[in-house]
Amino acid sequence: MRFWTIVFLVVLAMIFCAIALSQTFNDTAIEQVAVQHLPTLDGTQTLFGEPVPANATTKDTFQHELRWEMDHASVTALKCERLSELDQYISAILAKHKLHNDFKYLFTWESSLDPMANSGLAVGFAQFRSSTARRYGLDVVIGSRNGKWDIDQRKSLMAFDAASEYLEYLQKRFGISSLTAAAYNAGEAGIARILKEQGVDDYWELFSSRQNEHFLYDILALKTICEQHLVRYTPRPPIQFKFIVAHLRRPMTLHDFFLKHGYTENDFADNIRWNKHIREGVIPPYKNVRIYVQEPLAK
Repeated sequence: MRFWTIVFLVVLAMIFCAIALSQTFNDTAIEQVAVQHLPTLDGTQTLFGEPVPANATTKDTFQHELRWEMDHASVTALKCERLSELDQYISAILAKHKLHNDFKYLFTWESSLDPMANSGLAVGFAQFRSSTARRYGLDVVIGSRNGKWDIDQRKSLMAFDAASEYLEYLQKRFGISSLTAAAYNAGEAGIARILKEQGVDDYWELFSSRQNEHFLYDILALKTICEQHLVRYTPRPPIQFKFIVAHLRRPMTLHDFFLKHGYTENDFADNIRWNKHIREGVIPPYKNVRIYVQEPLAK
């Protein structure tokens, strides 16, 4: 009896091992097929309406960035989902400044469309430094006497307008959208110097820092993934916004401000992420402060 029990257990163990190995092989095969079917540069791709050259260097760099995004599929999917709800809003701003619609992927790459994105000196939706933000009309008041009532509009939807105005200026200076994007990332003075030193006028021929050399490939990879749904994500309903200008004689919390203007607790919860420029959630007095509200929720 014991003999047959041992035989049964051994056979059962062999069956489980076979199933596990089969699943491993299947997963590997699926992964290999997925990698084999990733798009490659073939000379038909465009970015900002400009053709992307297909040569050994561009193909290899594009694949590197595309696979990096695929390896971080959950994060990439979140970027695509956030873009889906802000797409119409951002696209309208870009059109107003006569910029190609692909610049929405620049913003998506820069901040993942997270108002709290902070890479050190650069902050917010458009990853502005404080000096550039002030240059384009954004209020950046940090470390004031009031402290917790500071304002940082780099974290507000106003950042898209300011960034598009800056991009419009760069477009007029450099004339080519690819160089405009590179200058946004690396600084206009740095790109101008590199172009002069290297005697080129094409982004794809530049020798620069690794970050700047790969920047447009990053954007192209993200554009490719979102548009071709190479990662699984659920598009969100598009959002439009209106804003209320608050000018208060005394500080007020965002929560109380929303309730005062007839919005519900749910409205407040839905809109708090669009008002991260109100640091600590307290609206400072004696300032014209924009409070953003999702248009579908407006009363």
